[in-house]
Amino acid sequence: MHPARLDSRCLTSLWRLGTFSFFALLAFVPPARAWNWEGHRTIALLAWEHMNARTRAEVGAVLHHHPHADDLLMEDIPPGTPSPARERLMFANAANWPDMVRSGALAKLYSHADWHYVNLPVVPGDPAPVPGPALAGEIIPQIRANTTAYLDLRAELADRAIALCWVAHLISDIHQPLHAATLVQDDLKQGDLGGNLLLVRYEADAKTVMNLHAVWDSLLGTSYAFSGAENDAARILAAYPTLPEKEAQQLATDTTPYQWAIESWQIAKDSVYLDGQIPYLLSIRGEKQAAHDVPALPDGYRKRARAIADLRVALAALRLSRVLGYRHP
Repeated sequence: MHPARLDSRCLTSLWRLGTFSFFALLAFVPPARAWNWEGHRTIALLAWEHMNARTRAEVGAVLHHHPHADDLLMEDIPPGTPSPARERLMFANAANWPDMVRSGALAKLYSHADWHYVNLPVVPGDPAPVPGPALAGEIIPQIRANTTAYLDLRAELADRAIALCWVAHLISDIHQPLHAATLVQDDLKQGDLGGNLLLVRYEADAKTVMNLHAVWDSLLGTSYAFSGAENDAARILAAYPTLPEKEAQQLATDTTPYQWAIESWQIAKDSVYLDGQIPYLLSIRGEKQAAHDVPALPDGYRKRARAIADLRVALAALRLSRVLGYRHP
């Protein structure tokens, strides 16, 4: 269940631009998951480490009532894995479940493409400390709605389990800067769909062309094995046993999904788009671009991006653990 899929904004927004044909879609096949499969699992595993025993027990018990508890939530988990190790890995899969159901027969029942992001406009040179109105995306209200649904003890357990998957997934998504921002300028009047329309290369001698969204999605890795997420979680936990001062302050004061989105938007403005100075080739026709025609990212860009990603992941995990542990402080 690991096929690459179009980013949700490609599927819901490209046609609105009015200049795309069906074949233009073929140019945009990035990994559709913020932080990819590996990153979502990493955040869930870190959050599990931060949860107390009562929160873990509740999360595990609810997940066993999920309609896909015996198949999708058990993906890659060795048969016979004992409890609570089984529930820990089920939770890691639960964080990916909203992406697992984005195609095929299950999509009609469970998928919501516009829940995964919010397009807050990044306008180069605009000194405003907050963005203008969102151009698209429902991630902010859906984090609230699904958190409420999960915490509702009167709700059906299957419904709570589905909401739990969405909470774990969307809190991860909103901490990826390009799930909360879209570049708006003369050649992108309706935005760049969170970097999906900007083609780049990692470095000058790289032969692989990627869109900017895929660059940021892949910063934690692209492994479908649990070992990748386990290694990432251990590395980040060792690097940040406590958060740096800035992120610790954000953890204490920024407690709403809107504030989390604003954090990501600011990072996108300053460190992703470089206030509009990011080099790119705009791809809108679906033609395959030769690598030598696509500009490389600035020296050191990926290293700085990786450091930002690690901190966003650490912060997302702590927030997720607090949201799910609301009743068990």
